[in-house]
Amino acid sequence: MEEISISLLIGERTYRLTVKKEEEETIRKVARDINQRLQNYAQIYAYHDKQDLLAMIALELATQLETEKNVTEYKNLEIQNSIREIGKMLDQYI
Repeated sequence: MEEISISLLIGERTYRLTVKKEEEETIRKVARDINQRLQNYAQIYAYHDKQDLLAMIALELATQLETEKNVTEYKNLEIQNSIREIGKMLDQYI
C-alpha cells in the first residue's frame, strides 16, 4: 500500500498528513465536511474561538459513530439469531 503526503486545511489551519493513497479521497471528503460543519456552527452558535466549534463537531460525530455502532451490533445480533433459527430448521429436516 503506497503512502502519500497531503495537506489539509481545517479551520484555517494546515495539517500535513501521510496517508494511504486509497484513503486520500475519503480523508479529503471528511476534511471538507468538517469545514462545512465549522461554517454552519459559526453561524448558529456564539463561540470564543474555533476550538469551541471543533469540540461541538467532535461531540456530534462521536455521537453519530456510537449510535451507528449500537445499530450495527443490534443488526449483527439479529442476523446471528436468524442463522441459529435457520440451523435449527435445517437440523429438523436432516
